Amino acid sequence: MGVSTENVRHNFANQALVDGARNLGYKSSILPRNSGGSEHYCGYCGFGCNSGDKRGGVITWLDDAQKAGAKFVPDCAVREVVIENGAATGITAVVGGKTQLVVKAKKAGLSALTVGIEWDAKSYRLL
Repeated sequence: MGVSTENVRHNFANQALVDGARNLGYKSSILPRNSGGSEHYCGYCGFGCNSGDKRGGVITWLDDAQKAGAKFVPDCAVREVVIENGAATGITAVVGGKTQLVVKAKKAGLSALTVGIEWDAKSYRLL
């Protein structure tokens, strides 16, 4: 994938942290990152990479999944995970706040922002 410690240049805040630690006698080291060994500097890596240089999940896993035939549905609110014989076999959802969507599959995966959403694990339904 390209994980390395080569060509790392810290933004101002991170360099100040490294310098301060060294001045106080603390050891610091560079964390390996997935940038293919090329320098990537924007200072916003903690908030996602809009250039794609950092090779995060969107660039690696989702791209691989799309090439393998996966379909993505933005603005989709899953209302229920369908469970049959103890396994997830699909979902019911609303797209764009109005269009009903039912997906059935031998295997189903779900990736979603869940902040503020309550989940009833016994019924496998959102509350």
